[in-house]
Amino acid sequence: GISIEATKSIAKGANYTFPVTVQGTGNYDSSVVWSLDVESGGTIASGTKIEQTGKLTIAAGQGTSKALYVTATAANGQSSTCTVTVTSS
Repeated sequence: GISIEATKSIAKGANYTFPVTVQGTGNYDSSVVWSLDVESGGTIASGTKIEQTGKLTIAAGQGTSKALYVTATAANGQSSTCTVTVTSS
């Protein structure tokens, strides 16, 4: 299985590295692929990004009205998503 936080609030202009737990049995692949999406009707500002280390950077120009969705997907296809609320400070 794989798990990350379910919800997180992060201020504009800040960054946060998500802790991730990957569990398996035997000689399993613990690699994770990270992806970033936005709530319907929202946009991802230039500079808002998720790195493959799990580090999310929120651009100073990122809007606060729509949630961001950070998803960690394990090699076995299982995934876990965090709903990120962007705050103004």
